[in-house]
Amino acid sequence: MGDKTLLLNNFQVGNPVSVSINIRGNEYNGKYYNSINGWKIANYIGNVTNSEQQPAREETADLPF
Repeated sequence: MGDKTLLLNNFQVGNPVSVSINIRGNEYNGKYYNSINGWKIANYIGNVTNSEQQPAREETADLPF
């Protein structure tokens, strides 16, 4: 927002980046509105997969449904 948009000039189209965001949802007159605010952007470094970012889950073979 504002002067912070000039920071995007430091990045090239097509290069991967990492963006930190805040998501907010509000209800107004029975309708829901969402806003996404980016507050940090950086060059993406590394090759981290989704499974490495989240803690491991225990797998069970006998599900009740």
